[in-house]
Amino acid sequence: MFRDGDFGDQSNFQGAGYYVPYIPTGADDPNMNYVADNALSYEQIASYVEAAGLGGYAGGYSPKNTGSQPWISRMDLRLEQEIPGFGDGHTGSIYVDVKNVLNLLNNEWGQVLQKEYNNQSVVDFGGLDDQGRYIYEEPFGGFDDRNWDEHVIEDSIWSLKVGVRYTF
Repeated sequence: MFRDGDFGDQSNFQGAGYYVPYIPTGADDPNMNYVADNALSYEQIASYVEAAGLGGYAGGYSPKNTGSQPWISRMDLRLEQEIPGFGDGHTGSIYVDVKNVLNLLNNEWGQVLQKEYNNQSVVDFGGLDDQGRYIYEEPFGGFDDRNWDEHVIEDSIWSLKVGVRYTF
């Protein structure tokens, strides 16, 4: 139930996935209801939890900020050569700047992949049953186990700049 206001959600928080989930211990976890309408089965929840790297927190709540985004490996290169000027006290230089030289060498390298928002929904809280057990449903928009959802093209490509500087 996306943005449903369950469990004391506040209007400015219920649209975001800032709640940490309870991770069930197994198919017989007394805190979970797997048979309610739209409820996920234990197998579905377990597969999402494992894919998100939260399996070690079974029987408790996952801590905040346990995930990470992909490493970004970029290297920039600048070559500059000083040249003599045409008059006394004049100097010049010629330079070449290569931004993201790793991507120039191999187009798989130097890619910038990131999360647009730094939260990831593992499950959607469907409410509590009459016995106070959690009901988990499919996350709004489906489950996505990637630790990125945005490929920043303008930061992922290489660029070359050649210039001349003259000071007098």
